[in-house]
Amino acid sequence: MAGIRPVPPSAAPQPEHTRPPNPFKVLWLINPACNYRCHYCWLWSKHQQAINKSYIKRSLEEYTRSWERFNRLYGQADIDILGGEPFVSPDFPEVLSVISKSNRVCVTTNLSWDPETIIGRLDPAHLSFSASYHPEYEPSLEHFIAKIAALRKAGFSVIASIVAFPNYFPKLPLWLDAFYQSGIYVHVQPFIGWWRGRGYPRNHTELQREVMRDVNSCRYMFPRLRSSDTTGEGKDTGHEKRIGISEFALNFQLADISPKGKSCNAGVSYFRIFFSGNVARCGQGGETSGLLGNFFSTDFHPLNTPLPCPFDKCECLGENCYMEGGPLGPVAGV
Repeated sequence: MAGIRPVPPSAAPQPEHTRPPNPFKVLWLINPACNYRCHYCWLWSKHQQAINKSYIKRSLEEYTRSWERFNRLYGQADIDILGGEPFVSPDFPEVLSVISKSNRVCVTTNLSWDPETIIGRLDPAHLSFSASYHPEYEPSLEHFIAKIAALRKAGFSVIASIVAFPNYFPKLPLWLDAFYQSGIYVHVQPFIGWWRGRGYPRNHTELQREVMRDVNSCRYMFPRLRSSDTTGEGKDTGHEKRIGISEFALNFQLADISPKGKSCNAGVSYFRIFFSGNVARCGQGGETSGLLGNFFSTDFHPLNTPLPCPFDKCECLGENCYMEGGPLGPVAGV
């Protein structure tokens, strides 16, 4: 794909979510069920049986009571909800209605559902979406973009994401161009796994790495954009902060750097809720490593101070930013 680079539209979009973050960031794995079987998905790996066994279905009353307790004790949170596919649960819109009243919620979804099922029922001021494009299952890219357009027309913030599966790169420029021409910001996630006898993200080619960096930093749309000055006026903006986080996370992952021993805010200002309801500092090492309790009981409490990372790898793009040296990591001397 060397030399293939679409010409961005003159009004290319900037990333959403420029409002200041809440004190807590939560990644919530709500339900492992999914109507897709993407071969590059971590969920359908050797861990699937254990995940299904650990999953505990909660009632709307349990969700309401536990989140009300958290908000009462610790304030609002920015919550990223993932599956599986969250919308396979019939009561998921009701769960969103309750949780988003006191928190800002972003749902990662394959968008296989009809947007009309939530339009007019949920508040766009507190709810956004990250729509994952999976070419193997989506009828067409035009169909996928039309669903995003419907949600955006109703006031919801929606971005798109694509897994950087090596076999996708020949078509990736055309897909990006279609998203940009529709005013949709795209995030490209490194592929983590094995393909044709090679482990990733370590074996992404230099060109693939360049494309991911350019896309996630917006330089694909704005070639002259510098992450240190996104406004041309030297001002610090939410847009700039998002780009800084994205670039750090991607570069850290592609460089295959070990976080072991580094002080980390995971567990302090960020934590992960697993399918069982158990809360851990992060996703490395599974749900029993760095256990903070169970979110749906009264034994859960965030940490008060950062702790050293005990792991050799940090594979989650949303978590490595919390370590020492990262944009959301501990501040020296504080």
